[in-house]
Amino acid sequence: MWTDEAIQMGHGKPRKKFVAMNHEPNIFIHGDVDSLKVWIGNQELSPDPSLKLQNHSPNGFAWGYLGSGPAHLALAILLEFTDQASALRLYQQFKEDVIACLNIDEDFALSISDVKKWVADKTQK
Repeated sequence: MWTDEAIQMGHGKPRKKFVAMNHEPNIFIHGDVDSLKVWIGNQELSPDPSLKLQNHSPNGFAWGYLGSGPAHLALAILLEFTDQASALRLYQQFKEDVIACLNIDEDFALSISDVKKWVADKTQK
């Protein structure tokens, strides 16, 4: 959920910060800043399905800015929670709204329920 109180600066412009609100217990997407690997629950997220559709990042997943690594991660996540056409249509916005707002220097955790809510909100428009 976006809050007006939570603003994060990035690339010279203010962005609202995504704040997780509704959690499905113990089911998270989490990223490790040291390895740049991402897991959904205990399953490592593979970059291969998203690479077959859009080859954004030669260096793999990343977060915390508006670049190719975050685009790659956004597409990979959305491919897990929606159909291919919706993922391709929404991933750049998901990158901007959620992935780019994560702290670039820290591990992250997003609840699956928050990702599903974001997708539902965008597909109902």
